[in-house]
Amino acid sequence: MSEAVAAAPAGQQPAVAAEQAWLERQCRLLNGRAGLLVRREGEQYRPAAAWPHQLAAEALVELVERSFEDGAGLFGALDQAGLYGMAYPVRQDGAVVAVAAVAVNATSEAALVPLLRQLEWGAAGLALLLERASGTEARDRIGRLSGSLEALAEVLAQPGHEAATLAFVTDLANRTGAERVSYGQWRRGRIRLQAISHNAQFGRKMNLVRLLEAAMEEACDQRATLAVPALPADAAPIHLAQDRLAQQEAGQAVASIPLFQAGKPLAALTLERPAGHPFTPAELAWLESLGSLAAAALEEKRRNDQALPLKAWASLRALLGRFIGRGHVEWKLAGLLVLALLLFASFATGTYRLAATATLTSRTQQAITAPFDGYVRAAPVRAGDQVAAQALLVQLDERDLLLERLRLGGELARAEAQYQRAVAERDRARINILTAEREQYQAQVALVQQQILRARIVAPFAGLVASGDLSQRLGSAVQKGELLFAVAPTDEYRVDLQVRESRIADVAVGQRGTLFLSARPDRGLPFTVHRLTPRVVAEEGRSHFVVEALLDERPDAQLQPGLQGIGKVEIGQARLIAIWTRDLREWFRLLVWSWWA
Repeated sequence: MSEAVAAAPAGQQPAVAAEQAWLERQCRLLNGRAGLLVRREGEQYRPAAAWPHQLAAEALVELVERSFEDGAGLFGALDQAGLYGMAYPVRQDGAVVAVAAVAVNATSEAALVPLLRQLEWGAAGLALLLERASGTEARDRIGRLSGSLEALAEVLAQPGHEAATLAFVTDLANRTGAERVSYGQWRRGRIRLQAISHNAQFGRKMNLVRLLEAAMEEACDQRATLAVPALPADAAPIHLAQDRLAQQEAGQAVASIPLFQAGKPLAALTLERPAGHPFTPAELAWLESLGSLAAAALEEKRRNDQALPLKAWASLRALLGRFIGRGHVEWKLAGLLVLALLLFASFATGTYRLAATATLTSRTQQAITAPFDGYVRAAPVRAGDQVAAQALLVQLDERDLLLERLRLGGELARAEAQYQRAVAERDRARINILTAEREQYQAQVALVQQQILRARIVAPFAGLVASGDLSQRLGSAVQKGELLFAVAPTDEYRVDLQVRESRIADVAVGQRGTLFLSARPDRGLPFTVHRLTPRVVAEEGRSHFVVEALLDERPDAQLQPGLQGIGKVEIGQARLIAIWTRDLREWFRLLVWSWWA
């Protein structure tokens, strides 16, 4: 710290007037020979004031350094001629923010005690002074922030870009006391003036417009804020355009502020004030912050005001810039991958497979109906059961039939006896009548006997009970011809494919495919298209044609009718890009046809 303080003479430092006045007053009260005030700013130390100005006060530096380290008041001899130094820290919120040091003449160290106490009281007053200055700075920051929000709200409240730009520069002129505020947009490597405060229109051939645009471009080219008169910390070497503009306006104070977005020039501001009111660093910093916010909002409004073709062109240019311009390596790699994929798909070929929802159904089904009106006595099977050939499906109650058979047997015996008596009496007429009656009873007996046999309904073949469940209807009546069961063979299945109407033209009889069932996704079942039916199924707002196909292999016992999955029919070979974009191309063709055909 000693080198930093010693190398910066007090006369060359931008001292705060209040701190300088305080130090001079303390030195006079203490009859001091020299004084030095050092402030801490972060990790750095800055000489804030010195007295007298021509004295560098190198002798006090070591004492100041020790006071910073110890955080306490110190004194000590500076030479052999009775010159002593005193240093006392200034605290804010418990932290040492500054150290004041004074060189005095004294006869002994005991004489320094009241002087050090006086310096302690002065340090307390300086702490209050610094706290008040911090509060003033905070209020200034709050005021600048409030002004920024109000100015930005004024910009956002305007309906269009031109109105927002004019409102912004006019409001900024009123807030800063500037006679004129100008706003220029950066386009194609140069500034184009957009608005001048308090002026709705201006001629672009005016000399003032050229001077303003030159001043803005000068600031954008150097990527720095330029001011006339120049600030002490201004590192920009060139102010030619600013000087010409200031001379044109009778030596006014000029400031040009470049505004950037994502590191690229976006716009620029130029402010002009009377010569007696130059721009301060704090004002320029606030203008840079406010200008960046307002420029982003104005640029968004400018893009929104553009016509749709211009917006599309701008978006396309931005996208192309990511692929062609500098940087954006990830975009370039993604573009190369997409280009390679397109080239591959344009030349490579593959098998075009048509996917459709598939349902496994029985190729044939045998309906089991009630042979006569009766009652259910037993029903050992129901839908989903595997049955063998001649296995009992349902047993109807045959007790009424047995009684009817006994009755008809008695009637037949009576008719037979009468017939024998008529033969003995040789009564031909009665013989003929009894012969007919006997044959009638024989036919009725045979019918009842047949019904008794049919009361036991069995499976016509080995298969699967596809539908029917009489286990909950025991004792209930059934009518003749009523469907009781449907039995399907387990070795003959059909695949029903639901093909979209836009793809039915691609399907032909004889094409092969593969079926993957949801219950058996690990195994594909090959099939062959057998028939294109005119049946149409509406599903999810779309129409599907039902295409029937037959399995090429004998199915195993685990397959059952009703299982669903996905079937893919192999249509043929085609380029990959044609396969991938077919839906899009057909949609576009229909759209164009609906508009122009």
